[in-house]
Order: sequence, then C-alpha cells, then structure tokens
Amino acid sequence: MKVKKTREHLTSKKGIHHSVHHLHSHVYAGTPAASHSSSIKNRFIIFFSALFLVIFIGGSVTFIILMSQIRYENAKQELTHIIETEQHKLEMSINNEIAIALRMAESPLIQMHFKNPGDEYIKQVAFKEIAGYRRLFTGKNVFWISDKDKKYYFNDEYVYTLNPSDTNSWWYNSIMRNPYPYSLMINFDVELKKTMLWIDVPVFNDNQKPVGILGTGVAPSDFINIINYNKPETEDELYIFNSSGKIIKAKDIDLVDKASIPEVLGKTGEEILAKIKELKTGEAEYFMTKNKRQIVAVNSITVRSNTVSSIPISSALNLYITVTRPFNVIDSLKTGMTVLFGVMMAIIFLSLYLLIFLLR
Repeated sequence: MKVKKTREHLTSKKGIHHSVHHLHSHVYAGTPAASHSSSIKNRFIIFFSALFLVIFIGGSVTFIILMSQIRYENAKQELTHIIETEQHKLEMSINNEIAIALRMAESPLIQMHFKNPGDEYIKQVAFKEIAGYRRLFTGKNVFWISDKDKKYYFNDEYVYTLNPSDTNSWWYNSIMRNPYPYSLMINFDVELKKTMLWIDVPVFNDNQKPVGILGTGVAPSDFINIINYNKPETEDELYIFNSSGKIIKAKDIDLVDKASIPEVLGKTGEEILAKIKELKTGEAEYFMTKNKRQIVAVNSITVRSNTVSSIPISSALNLYITVTRPFNVIDSLKTGMTVLFGVMMAIIFLSLYLLIFLLR
C-alpha cells in the first residue's frame, strides 16, 4: 500500500516537473519574437526621425536659397524701374531743350541773319526772335555765332570774336566739320567762365551747308536736379556721378562735388566703377556685391530724341546713374511664404510624431 502511494506520489511530482518544464519552454520560446518586434519599432522610429531631419534641413536650405533668389530678381526689376524712370525724366527735359534749339535753327529769319550778319535791319528782327526763343529754354540762356563774322553772342550780348585757330575753339571747328543735327557736351567756356551742358545746333543754308551754330547752355545742377528720387520708406540710395567717380547728385547734398563713389560706398563703389567700363549704351548693369550685402543697378545716362537718331549723353558727358539697396537673408524671409513653409514643416513633424506614437 505504501509502495503504491509512493509510486503515485512520484508519478505526480514527475508530472508537475514536466508541466513546469513545458511552461518554461513556452516562455523562453516567446522572448525572441517580442524582442524582434521591439527592434523593428525602434528602427521605424529612428528612420522617421532621420527622415524628418532630412526634410527639415534640406527643405530649409532650399527655401532660403529660393527666397533669396526671388528677392534678388524682384529687386532687379524694381531698381531697373527706378533708373529707367529717373532717366526718362532727364531725357524728357533735355529733349525739350533740343526741340526748341532745332526749331530756332530752322527759322528762316535767323538763317537769313546768319548768312548776312551785316544787315542791320535783319539783325534787329532776328535778335528779337532769338530773345523770344531764349525765354523758352529752362536756363533762359541762348548763344549763337555766324560763320561769316565769327562773333559770339550770349544772352543778347556780344561776348567775343571767335578765332578758329585758337585751341579753345575746338568745339566750333568740330561741329562745322561734322554738322550733326545736334551735339551735347559738358564743357567749361573760357570766355564766359561757366561750366554748362551745351546743346549745339548747326544752322544750314539752302544748300545744307553750315553757316553758324546756335543753342543753349544748361547749368549741370539744373538738369540733374530734375532727378529727385527720395523715398524715406526705403533704404535705396541713388547717385549720379562722372567717369572718375565724382558724385554730382546724391540724397546727401554734402557729398555733391566733394566726394567720390568709392569714398562713400567703399568696395561697392570700386565695383561700380569697374562695371561702368563694361557698360553698353542704354544697357543697365545689375549685380550683387562681392560681400553679398548690397544689390546694385548702374547705367549710363542717355538721351533718345524723338526728332533725330538716338545720341547717348554718356559719349559726351560720361555721366552715370546708380541705385544701391541693402541685402540680407533675414529680409528675404520676411514674407508670407515663410509662414506657410513653417506651417508645412509643423504638419510634417506632427504627422511623423503621431506615427511614432502609434508604433509604440
């Protein structure tokens, strides 16, 4: 009886050990599967986190470059428009002076006087007509000289008799040899002791041969002051300067005739002077400075007459107009597009965060 119980006891213990062993085998068998599942989740989390960083960094760099380029192109159009608008004002003013001088040279009475300056009656009548034209010019100045007697008159008064052999008479000899419809130049008149923008128009006889020259003189400040670009809401700076860089028009009047472009703008001014050597007539040059801090537009000042072929002032005056605008990346990002980009990045981030949360 005891033997039987002992056997039953041993049999039950053996069954218990077998069950425990079987249970442990199941537990150990499940551990690798759980670990593998956790590993996959971690890999997904790392992948999506890295994906977001790539999207954010790559997208941000691309966005900044794109916005900078857009601002550059917009500034190019705006500065070019400023130059064209201000130059058009100048062009219209000078064209008006040219038109008056051309009409004056076509007057039959004035032509008669030039052919025969010794006729006192014609002289008196012609002088009255010239005085009428004088009042139409901006500077109220007029000059004339007949090739017959070479007497130079300025504002109704005899000034001197021109000597073609004198070196100071080069302008007269040049026009008489090559009588273009008109010529423009800034020149210092030794006898008058005045520097002016001279509009010279040859007077022709019936055979289309020049018999003298007439025209007007405009003080440089008078025609340059037509350009009056001043917008306090912008940081744009406009300058007019000559080929040597001397400033003849600026917002700060203390710079006029006292400073040069390089002195005021430093390296930017040097770059501008280098660019004007490459300029083609009527074509503006537009560039970003080497330090990436300013956008610059520069052009030669030209006049396109409606009555005769286009003649560039720059060929005679060597005058240039430039506009500068400060540039930085931060200003490029001050747009609604930056807000939209930020919202898009936030949506992508939240979507990935939600996906990672669900994976956990």
